[in-house]
Amino acid sequence: MNIGDDVLVRQQKHNKFTPNFDPKPLRIITVKGTMITAERPGFTITRNQSFFKPIKTTGLSSEDEEEMEDSDEHEEQRDIGDNENNNNHNRDEQQNLERQYPRRERRRPNYYH
Repeated sequence: MNIGDDVLVRQQKHNKFTPNFDPKPLRIITVKGTMITAERPGFTITRNQSFFKPIKTTGLSSEDEEEMEDSDEHEEQRDIGDNENNNNHNRDEQQNLERQYPRRERRRPNYYH
């Protein structure tokens, strides 16, 4: 981990629903051996490096993000059409398959006779 990396810091568990790491990312400002100091606006923390988890951040600009969203929407529309074709094909295959084992004989209990 280097200065400028974004990290998550381990937090104390208050109950079973508390996540292991604080979901708000921090940025490393100093590294001294295994001791790391990280901060976000209004919060600074110094801990051993084992308390930090590096996260990958995308260096995309807002224009790149918009292009990615547009392409994702286009792919989703294409996927919907593909799924309909696959569903029809799967139904045809299921109808053509014969049973491998004989069907179970079901009898009503004796008290209904």
